Amino acid sequence: MDNNERLEFLGDSILNQIISEELFHNHKKQGEGFLSKERARLVSRKHLNQIGKSLIKESQIKNKLERVSERIYGNTLEAIIAAIYIDKGKDFVKKFIKEKVINSPVMKKEAFFDYKTELQKALHKKKSEPKYKLIKTDGPDHKKQFTIAVFVGKRRTSSATGFSIKEAEQEAAKKTLNIVL
Repeated sequence: MDNNERLEFLGDSILNQIISEELFHNHKKQGEGFLSKERARLVSRKHLNQIGKSLIKESQIKNKLERVSERIYGNTLEAIIAAIYIDKGKDFVKKFIKEKVINSPVMKKEAFFDYKTELQKALHKKKSEPKYKLIKTDGPDHKKQFTIAVFVGKRRTSSATGFSIKEAEQEAAKKTLNIVL
């Protein structure tokens, strides 16, 4: 195998589990909505890409690409998390995730803005709600892109493409928010 997709898969699962556990134990008075938003913020592609870029030099990433895209850093970080888990175990990888992801200095610099929630609030005031629909997927499995459309009522208000459904939904919600406000 000439890529880290299997490690990325495992790393993504480990990351979600450990962050979920930490949030559950450290925010005992918070409800599911808060916990879900906080987890989404911590595991967002943008956040993981920034952490990966701060930890990994481009020269350390073996690839056949002309240019290393931002998302490669997040994918590599997930592969590293899986490798640490396999080599050192859960306690060691938990410590790594707490230090590098949960308490990331990158996260403190930049807040995650949840466009989907803001759109939901804005439309609720107008007695409406957004509907998200996957309208297209492109690319090979390791570089799949998703196009999501936002509908308000029966009207398609915007669409956006991203490397995950969540990313595309956020971008489409951002575009729609600019239209409805």
